[in-house]
This record gives sequence, C-alpha cells and structure tokens, in this order.
Amino acid sequence: MTIKCKTALASAYFTLDNGKYWILNYIYNCLYKCLDKSKFHFIETDTDSLYFAVSGNEKKGIDQGFSEIVVNKEKWNCIEEEMFKEKRLLGFAVEKIGKEMYAIAPKQYAIFDGKNEVLKNKGINMKTSEGRMSDYVNVIERGCPMLEKGINELRTIGGKKMKIVLDKWALTGIQNKMRVMQNGTCYPFI
Repeated sequence: MTIKCKTALASAYFTLDNGKYWILNYIYNCLYKCLDKSKFHFIETDTDSLYFAVSGNEKKGIDQGFSEIVVNKEKWNCIEEEMFKEKRLLGFAVEKIGKEMYAIAPKQYAIFDGKNEVLKNKGINMKTSEGRMSDYVNVIERGCPMLEKGINELRTIGGKKMKIVLDKWALTGIQNKMRVMQNGTCYPFI
C-alpha cells in the first residue's frame, strides 16, 4: 500500500503559521487596544475565521457587533473604516450572528439566532443530516458522539464508478487536524 500526501509539509506549516500570525496580529494590535477586554470572549478560531461572544447592550439586539464595547473610538473608527468595508483578502466581514454558539472544534459549531439554527460540520452535509443543536450540546456536556448513517459518496476506483454508503462519526469533539506540542507549538497532522 502506498500513501501519498499532496500537500507539501512546508506548505502546510506556512499556511497554519501565516494564518495564526494574521489572526494574532489583529487580536493584539486592534481588538485588545480598542475594545473592553472584559466584554468579549473568543469562542473558536480557525486559519481564516474568528468567532466571538460579545456582551454589549441588551436593548440593541444581536446586530450591534462591537459598537457597544469600544473604548478607544478614534482608533476603532480608523480600523473599522479600513477593515470592515467589504469581504476581501485580509479584511473582515460578519458572516453569522446569533444569540448562542456551541463550538466543538474548528469547523464544528452550531449558532442559534432565536429562530434558525446554523449547523456547521466539515465533511457532513448538515442539510440532509438529522443533526440538531442539541447534538452539539450533548457532545460538549456529556461526551456523547453522534454517528451519521448512510452518507453517499461517488468514487471512481480502477476506472469503475461506485456509489459507496458510509457511516461517519459526525460529531466527536476530537480535533484531528494538528498536533499540539507541550510548549504550545503545533504542526499539521498528515
């Protein structure tokens, strides 16, 4: 059996480290200098995204963003004008807003806005899945993984097209994309 990795190790390291650099740069040089640190909390982060819990003004609803926790208005206005104009490379845009969020691992989260649930799980089609927000809560609180049955995949093996039905662990609470070392550094799991 031959196993091939199509991503060069140097490329995987660079992607992880470069993404972390820009996220940490934004956090320390922008957010911590402009916002009240006691009013927001990081829920989950990935190479290209950040998710926050913000404790702002209850009367203004969930669409207020960071506006109610800004302490340095002058610096924040410059940052907001430059960074939040539009969704673009090295810019920031709001993708999802909700009243509750449960994050198990990167790319495994559930957001509830009062009416609708947004369920995200890499590798599982959540539109056809029977998964609900309560499944995310069960994984976090009780450690109960969720098995997704009957996932159809089309594959070509030896020139023949095959339809394969798989059972996958949809929610496990296990991070398997990278390894974290004792000193806090991480390297990709290949």
